[in-house]
Amino acid sequence: MTTAAATVTPIAWWKEPTKDQWYAYLAAWGGWTLDAFDFTVFFLIMVPISQEFGVPLTLVAGTVTFTLWLRLLGAFGSGWLCDRIGRRRL
Repeated sequence: MTTAAATVTPIAWWKEPTKDQWYAYLAAWGGWTLDAFDFTVFFLIMVPISQEFGVPLTLVAGTVTFTLWLRLLGAFGSGWLCDRIGRRRL
């Protein structure tokens, strides 16, 4: 007697997604990478920003910290909103 598991042939994990799913994944990864790079560059130029505008470096660092907290809050809020409004109930 054969079982269902014996008739299934395993395929490699990279062959499971469709071409469109790979494009969506690469687009999301690219956007995330560029966003992280953009924000990381800001850390490298904090000192010149504080010197150019004549504000203490602690104020610039506080602004960056505030921005990071708001990004976290926005990510959770957007996810919650997308779950409530963006998805259809079947």
